[in-house]
Amino acid sequence: INAEYMGEILDQVVKESLGQAGLHKVTKQYSIVGMIESDHPLPCEVWRCTINEKLKHFAPGDIGRQGQDSMPAMTIPEEVHRNLKTTRNGDFRKVLVQHCDEGNIYLALKLVIEDYKDHLLSPEAELYTRYLNGWKVMLKIFEEKGIITAKEKKDLIEIDLNSFDD
Repeated sequence: INAEYMGEILDQVVKESLGQAGLHKVTKQYSIVGMIESDHPLPCEVWRCTINEKLKHFAPGDIGRQGQDSMPAMTIPEEVHRNLKTTRNGDFRKVLVQHCDEGNIYLALKLVIEDYKDHLLSPEAELYTRYLNGWKVMLKIFEEKGIITAKEKKDLIEIDLNSFDD
């Protein structure tokens, strides 16, 4: 097998691995070191640090990433993951914790969607439809787990995910 053919195979694997959404225990299987990571829209730190019981029971204890496999996640390029505010900005994560502590998980998710829109969710972005659908899958999981309501999920999809002019 020649190097060019292997490069084509790798390119196809990467393309198929991006935008996979569901529980982290599944999406992490699509991670490729140095290329693709499974991102929790609400970072583990938020789940671990909040006093909000809807989130807290998914991340028992104060150490490590316990419970992360039962959290919603989506695969995204590593360089995008490293540049999202949820990854690089401790103050942003503190704001997310504060909103969750106040019972406003909807607003925390709205802020994360805005950050994603800056990196992945513009109609011009490659794989736009896959990432948009990935967010819909993650929001459905948040609803099924009782973390957000059906109305909040609907609003996040119809207002936030589908609006790109603000």
